[in-house]
Amino acid sequence: MKKRGAIEMQFNWVFVFIVGSVILLFFFAIVQRQRSVSESKLAATIITDLEAITSGAAVSKGTAQTIPLPKIGIEFDCTDCLCRYSLGRSSKQFRDRIIFAPTRIEARSMIAWTLDWSVPFRMANFVFLSSKTSRYIIYSDPFGASPAEEEFIQEIPSDFNVDRISDDSTPLDENNPTVTFVYFGESPNDLHLDNIDDMKDDDVRALEVDFNANRVTFYKKDGVRWSDPIDSAFFLEKESLYGAMFSGTPDIYRCNMQQAFNKMRIVTDIYINRTEKMQKYYVLDTTSRLRDCDTRGFYLDDNNKLQQLRQAADDLSTDISTSDAQGYMTRLLEARGAVIRQNNKAQLYSCPEIY
Repeated sequence: MKKRGAIEMQFNWVFVFIVGSVILLFFFAIVQRQRSVSESKLAATIITDLEAITSGAAVSKGTAQTIPLPKIGIEFDCTDCLCRYSLGRSSKQFRDRIIFAPTRIEARSMIAWTLDWSVPFRMANFVFLSSKTSRYIIYSDPFGASPAEEEFIQEIPSDFNVDRISDDSTPLDENNPTVTFVYFGESPNDLHLDNIDDMKDDDVRALEVDFNANRVTFYKKDGVRWSDPIDSAFFLEKESLYGAMFSGTPDIYRCNMQQAFNKMRIVTDIYINRTEKMQKYYVLDTTSRLRDCDTRGFYLDDNNKLQQLRQAADDLSTDISTSDAQGYMTRLLEARGAVIRQNNKAQLYSCPEIY
């Protein structure tokens, strides 16, 4: 009897264990499902928020905003200039939006910063995405920096994790998932990798900025030294240079800038049409005090410069890297300067402005 009772007791314990395990697994499955549903809802919400932000509706231009992220993180990719961002199973194409971001942000929150890109009139809205964990190291001496260099550094919001190093010292490892170095007018220094040489090569990159040529050159870590240049491209205004700094790959930068130049072409077409109408109006208007606005040639001459601006933008919308692109950029800068001068003259003579 004692033996039988012992067997029954063991059986009862086994039965309790099995039933308890089933109950635990059941509730664990419910919790996991609820967590998955919750993260999916959060991902969908963030996708919606990003839609609003990248459309310029949710954040004031020039300001930074923090957006919560689920544990799954967010990924960015541009393949054949088809750019998209993804959170788990949810994804969205950039379409006509211009978003500069690393390949992945895996943090509890993401920082979004928006700026206007005006060349010289407003062309597009640029969105820069990163996180507090991504580190940016800028080598720049405050006492020897050029005005363009200083303006570039000072305008970066304090929300981002940016270190300015004024001497040639080697930065310490702070366990950041990604590190980006920025150099002005000089190539990356291999010695600056000494304390982070155990990081993955794809997580460490560098930019060499040439303000005189409006060109940025991209490098990546290659073991204990910097690689040869992996790509180079042109930039226009500091806003596009920020794009190069925040982009995780040259492809993300190049594809977004080509889209930006395509927008420039479209917007310039609108101004060309406007100046043509103004020029025709003042030719026919023989009584208005503004009759001289036509004879001074503001609109006809400026329309020619706008045509040059449009053509250069059209060329750069497909190529911002080759030697041909250098000629396109030179013509664009010349045309932009001429349009600005003509617009200033129109203001001086109290004529309607070109933009």
